[in-house]
Amino acid sequence: MSSRTRIAAMDLTASGAQPPDRQALDEALQGPALRAILDASRNGYVIFDLDGNVALVNTTSERLLGVRRAEVEQRPVERLLRKSRVPLDSWFHATTRGAGDTVLTSTDGSRTVQASRFNIAVMGERLPYRLLTFRADYNALQEPPRARLAGNLVFPPSLAERLAKALKAHQRGARVLLLGETGVGKTAIARYIHDANSKDGAAFIHVNCGSIPETLFESEMFGYERGAFTGALQAGKRGFVEAAAGGTLFLDEVGEIPLSSQVKLLKFLEDGTVQPVGSSISRRVDTRVIAATNRDLRVMVQQRQFRTDLYYRIATFPVTVPRLRDRPDKEKLLDRFIERVNATRNPKLRLSAQCRAEILRSSFPGNLRELRSIVEYLDIVADEVAELEHLSPDVFETTVQGREPSVQISDVELSDEHLKDQVARFEQSLIERAIEQHGSKREAARHLGVDIATLIRKQKRGQDNAFEGDEH
Repeated sequence: MSSRTRIAAMDLTASGAQPPDRQALDEALQGPALRAILDASRNGYVIFDLDGNVALVNTTSERLLGVRRAEVEQRPVERLLRKSRVPLDSWFHATTRGAGDTVLTSTDGSRTVQASRFNIAVMGERLPYRLLTFRADYNALQEPPRARLAGNLVFPPSLAERLAKALKAHQRGARVLLLGETGVGKTAIARYIHDANSKDGAAFIHVNCGSIPETLFESEMFGYERGAFTGALQAGKRGFVEAAAGGTLFLDEVGEIPLSSQVKLLKFLEDGTVQPVGSSISRRVDTRVIAATNRDLRVMVQQRQFRTDLYYRIATFPVTVPRLRDRPDKEKLLDRFIERVNATRNPKLRLSAQCRAEILRSSFPGNLRELRSIVEYLDIVADEVAELEHLSPDVFETTVQGREPSVQISDVELSDEHLKDQVARFEQSLIERAIEQHGSKREAARHLGVDIATLIRKQKRGQDNAFEGDEH
């Protein structure tokens, strides 16, 4: 008898009462009348016995938990825990300590259920059966997650055109590869593609490939059977690929997968089957795949850091997501982030013309993440109107890098002067222009990203050099 069963036995027989005839009860549970009654209910019901076996699963539980009763009935309860798309395991253990009611959310966030546990009592006797009930959490379902609202996304025309074709590719089962710098929105785009092509409730499993240790890659991706290795969970574990069955597996940072692990992923991509660690049976899984990376996979292929065959398996339809500084719709994106913070803000946040202009001059090395961070910072430090002084010093550093230089390199005439002297002259020109534009040395120093003492020292040194030159 397992430890789980022993706990259940203590829980159910604490009163010392002798249970009624087990055979009669088993036959009653398998009878067509009770099954028909429970199948007609909008609530989900799962009944399991003292031996730790699932006795009955009604049709509503099949839908809410994402299981097939033919696969779990008359099987150990661990199989139900492993198959369920709603994480029942920790709650199941907690019920033995009296925690009966809870709200559970599926691993992909697509469904939320209210779960309860009862001991069945007939004629005052405690019977060796436990009843679990489930029902959809309609309050949670009335408002869909923000990530599922395509209206929150903004695409420039060139990207929108490419994504329209990516939607078609994903719908036909082709693999889409999203390319671009960190923070450009690849995850949001992957979710957008999934939502546009999937039924409600279809799983979207986001896997950060760079966070999986090489030694655990196979077991995390494809799962493992009970007792597959030392330290394995008693119930085994379903891998990411199977968790995404019927939906989308998003392989983020796919370029970080170690070379030795890439061949294990290749087999699934070639024939659509997975073989959990410790199992001798492969099973087919209907899962669509979207991959993403900020690395140049073609270069990695040339350097033998990424398998050629794996590259062509995931890159059926590549989409390059542009950097924020290269997008023509930066201001529209800025307004969208402001709308988001204003949804829960009173008074509403507004930007002064100078503050807006300074933000839009940024080179945005952090892309969309940085723009969102800027707006969230202003939400905290500004009351109603965000002014120039409310901006974080980091913004000025990136705006200096992002601006077009006042003097183009191509316009600088080469002379016989040493490089040091020419650089000093160029620096002096920038300082004088900044002071003229912003009206004071202090403001010029802020916008150039240096302290006032440094600016004055550099200006004085430039003026002294010019004076010495005039004397000569």
